[in-house]
Amino acid sequence: MGRILLAFGICQAVAVAAFLWVLPRELARRPEELSAWAAAAAGWFWVLAWPLLDERR
Repeated sequence: MGRILLAFGICQAVAVAAFLWVLPRELARRPEELSAWAAAAAGWFWVLAWPLLDERR
């Protein structure tokens, strides 16, 4: 189980880093898409937070 969580954490860290790297460039090119990016960020928050909020373990 520990290896799975480690792999999940590494994948999420890479995804968040890519998201934060792309976000400023995309918003500079198309600022009208801010709401779409905000929705994507909220979705990633839940993907990242779900293992921490899951109380079934």
